Amino acid sequence: MRNNRFSNLTLVGLLLGFALLGTGCATQDSNGQGESTRESYVPDPMPTDPNSPQALTDRRCSMCHSLDRVYEADLDRAGWQEVIERMQSNGLVVTEEEFRVILDFLSER
Repeated sequence: MRNNRFSNLTLVGLLLGFALLGTGCATQDSNGQGESTRESYVPDPMPTDPNSPQALTDRRCSMCHSLDRVYEADLDRAGWQEVIERMQSNGLVVTEEEFRVILDFLSER
């Protein structure tokens, strides 16, 4: 009986292991419909110009969350506008000019 219990536990462990490995292999687009065809944007890790659109975006967006969240998002201009407005309601403070610069940068990348 001990061997049977051990075999069952081993089998369960292997199945869980394979299930966990499998979850890391699948890629989905923003709609969950399979692999995205859009190339991902790789931001400059250290923009040399502190007044560049990326530097402004990095400063403002990283105040509340990681930049991975920003740069992994795949939104059009209207989507980014909605996100920035929602962030403003959550406490983001930007001037009208900064809003425009961030919106242009995110929607054109």
